[in-house]
Amino acid sequence: MTGRTYFHSIFVFFITSFLVACGGGSSTSDQNKQPEPIQPTNQTYKVTVIDGYLRAATVWLDLNGNGLKDADEPSAETANKGIAELTFSSKLTPTDYSLLAIAEAGKTFDESLNRTVEQDFVLASPKGVSVITPLTTLIYMKEHELGNINGAKAQIGLAIGAVTENLSEDFIATQNTYLAEVAADLVRLSLMPETTEQLNNFGENPGIIIGLIKVYSGIKNRGESGTYVMRDSQGELAGDTDLDGIADPDDADIDGDSFLNDDDAFPYEPTEWLDLDYDGIGNNTDTDIDGDNIENELDAFPFDITEWEDLDSDDVGNNSDPDIDGDGILNEEDPSPYTAEFNTLLNPGTSTLTEVISSHIKNNDWQYFTINAPESVLLNIELTNLTGDVDLYVTAEEFPTKFDYLCRSNKSDSQSEKCVIRSEKEATYFIGVLSKQDANFTLSASTSDIVYKKAILLLHGLASSPDTWDSMVNDDSFFNGQCYALTVDNDPLPVLDGNSDGISCFNLEFGSLDRDTTYSAQGLDNKICNSSEGCNGDYTTFEGLGIEVESAIARIVEHLGKDVELFLFGHSRGGLAARSYLQSPNVVNKALVKGFATSGTPHQGSPLGRFYKYMDDNCTPKSVYRQDGNKCEDNWEVMEMLNGTRTYFGFDIGLENQMELQAPSINFLSPESDNIKALNENVALINNLVIGQLAYEGTKFGVLSKEAGLSDFYDLYAYGAWFGGDHPHPDTLRYIENGVPRASLIGDGIVPSYSQKLSFLLEKEGIAITKAGTQSAENILHTEETSQVSDINWLFEGLYQSLEWK
Repeated sequence: MTGRTYFHSIFVFFITSFLVACGGGSSTSDQNKQPEPIQPTNQTYKVTVIDGYLRAATVWLDLNGNGLKDADEPSAETANKGIAELTFSSKLTPTDYSLLAIAEAGKTFDESLNRTVEQDFVLASPKGVSVITPLTTLIYMKEHELGNINGAKAQIGLAIGAVTENLSEDFIATQNTYLAEVAADLVRLSLMPETTEQLNNFGENPGIIIGLIKVYSGIKNRGESGTYVMRDSQGELAGDTDLDGIADPDDADIDGDSFLNDDDAFPYEPTEWLDLDYDGIGNNTDTDIDGDNIENELDAFPFDITEWEDLDSDDVGNNSDPDIDGDGILNEEDPSPYTAEFNTLLNPGTSTLTEVISSHIKNNDWQYFTINAPESVLLNIELTNLTGDVDLYVTAEEFPTKFDYLCRSNKSDSQSEKCVIRSEKEATYFIGVLSKQDANFTLSASTSDIVYKKAILLLHGLASSPDTWDSMVNDDSFFNGQCYALTVDNDPLPVLDGNSDGISCFNLEFGSLDRDTTYSAQGLDNKICNSSEGCNGDYTTFEGLGIEVESAIARIVEHLGKDVELFLFGHSRGGLAARSYLQSPNVVNKALVKGFATSGTPHQGSPLGRFYKYMDDNCTPKSVYRQDGNKCEDNWEVMEMLNGTRTYFGFDIGLENQMELQAPSINFLSPESDNIKALNENVALINNLVIGQLAYEGTKFGVLSKEAGLSDFYDLYAYGAWFGGDHPHPDTLRYIENGVPRASLIGDGIVPSYSQKLSFLLEKEGIAITKAGTQSAENILHTEETSQVSDINWLFEGLYQSLEWK
């Protein structure tokens, strides 16, 4: 109702009341009494106009939706912080209308720029939005094309690379600098309409402005730190990479590195300009500048593709040096052009276990020797009485080089160098002595019996970390706190004493392959691992987890030596990681692994894994289904609660770090997943090992956590229960059950007991479990199994006997 109509109604009411009063039979006093006029009631509506905050801009409520400022439409002028208050009839619902605003050159003041704007422009917001910005203007125009506000927001968010929910916010108040920059750029680059007529024209064909916005966003977000956007000499949008005020299409040196574009192999990269080997990597960061497949630090001639070694260090590469060994004899005349003087490749010295050889060696020279060793001994080869820096190299088949050796000792300036070789059979070993200085040395060799070291590698599961093993590690019947965590940093391993049984403990932290590798996987709703330190292996394929196990074992072997026996113990998915390694036919060091055991491992998958497929098939993308008021909303709330992000009226009600159901590992663990099937097709490759298993069967399926809300346990099946947290819709649980009753899935809350028993799979292949135990105590949860030290100790007492570790 317009103001004119409203007051007309009051006038009619007043006249009608007056006539009725005059025509009735009331007393004289009643006739003289005047009726009280009906007072209209008004309301105010607070509006914020932002490029920066715009002061002295005109804003109005577009009642008739024509995009123009009509005389009977509520309007006001903005004040400090771009705020204006519109006053109008309380019968109007302001959120049913769009807001428009006009900024006028020389009048409207931009508080962020601290000056008046230099050109007129018009801003708008869609219905229900009280913040008016260049971003809401884009949504307003796109909505007019699509007729759908959510679709408009989604397309604008995608076009400028922003979160949809943030597009209508006061980005100055929320300190969203990216949106503030974009909004300022849209005005600075004249991408906003200057008049209401232009606004309406843009609204009829918003594809034009949206196309420009995409061009702008592509330029702005180019490079690691983004690119400044401006207009080039043709008036087109362009970047200014080096911020010299010249648009890139007009700039002869785009990146400002003093190399003209025609001479610059990387015209948009100020730190690079040359690419000697044309491999797309600039010389300044290329680890192999000349492209000869020898890294710079190992290449004596990093800028020469034809040379990489200089045996005699005369600055002439071996490939073109007429005297490679520098002994003064030309190569074609030298019977040993790569060796100088005696103890050469053609005439090596011979050493025996009872002989001591003393010699003098010149700087940068090699001397060579051979020695015979018996079988099943440790061969100790040692250089002593050194008067300078001399290094020791040993191989088993031919004489060593700096790059090819079985053992190398190069401690630098040490009084001795030593190599210990495990001689499994009678063989001849080849010794090379390389000098870094003129020096004297004594060469000797001896043998000793082989003593095997023992080590356990602990493998954690899904949504877990090495800390899960603390109860076992800290128990004095195991390792009394002495267990080294193998992390992605690959730091040198410290010297740790074994426990009372001489067993060393290592604890692998999965996650080194979670990001940007061929083994990385994408999760539900395209979720990826966002942590720079990895996501505990939850975004890695089973094959990748096996590779992480292989790398961990390689580090242990490097640290303890080849004479080590290894045992793998995996909880939950850690057991599958162990199997991925053990069932691969091409891994190294596998012969050193003498056994493995699992606890709570889903060898045949977990029905909970089906939750992932249900969500993928029915409830993605999250942006569409999170608030559908139905099953998907229930399920997304469960996922948020379990990963610790669930809020209710602003309060955090999530279960911190319980489980990330969007992680791809959830899908991998489904009983129907290709990953589980492939793993179990090759189960026969687990043989000749000491094998143990712990299974738990006293907890109902779906009981995941203790002390959830006001409940003793968090149970997936407690749908509709008060104060017990969120729960999936019962239809979803039926899908997870896949036609079997919940009672048949009893186990540890996540993994049914039958799936925890590797023996069910191995028995079909004629492979026996060495020792197995099943715990039937009630309500031992999946996450608590690593703290059941008594159960683990019972299992290992028997396994140690089979391993002959006690």
